Amino acid sequence: MRNRKTRFIVALMMMLFFAFSIFPSVLNAAEMYGQDSARFRYFYGNEDFLKLLNRWNTQRATEGDKEEVKPAPEEPQVPEEPQAIQGLSADEKEMLDLINKERAKVNAAPLQIDMRLVKSARAKSSDMIDNNYFSHTSPVYGGFSALIRQYAPDYSYTAENIAGAPRVETAHKNFMNSSGHRKNILNTNYTHVGIGIVDGGPYGKMFTQHFGG
Repeated sequence: MRNRKTRFIVALMMMLFFAFSIFPSVLNAAEMYGQDSARFRYFYGNEDFLKLLNRWNTQRATEGDKEEVKPAPEEPQVPEEPQAIQGLSADEKEMLDLINKERAKVNAAPLQIDMRLVKSARAKSSDMIDNNYFSHTSPVYGGFSALIRQYAPDYSYTAENIAGAPRVETAHKNFMNSSGHRKNILNTNYTHVGIGIVDGGPYGKMFTQHFGG
């Protein structure tokens, strides 16, 4: 009985050894001649064996695909540049920066540009030059609130600052040294502003700030 078991184990080991030793050559033959070629099927035409070979090739191809797939390299993130405000002159942009620097000092949110307010502010500055006056009430438009609402009727709060000066820095200092003008610039009720700076008049430039909130 023991001899039979021993012979069976020896025979099984020889079969396994034979299978593992010949299987690589079978794979090479399949690749060299083609699995469907007459020569390959003549030597290795057992149907069960071919099924095993197909399963082996499928698994090997799948594993090969997994090895070849590599994640695409990430593109470097380019920081977005702040968008320039379209439609403002260099003087108007400079004055907006000065206003928001003052608001930052008191932790007030920066004012956003509303081009409708820019148009009303420019209209007021031009009107003061053309009609030779300096006042919050226009002989053409009436009070500043009426002028602002012609262009931007949706604001609940409105205000106006006006000044005449040769440079932006001078006009800004004059605004900040005046309690009423300074209050408008720092008022947290206002969320938007329009700045209109027009060359001309007795001061060199006329400045108008229109606030809305």
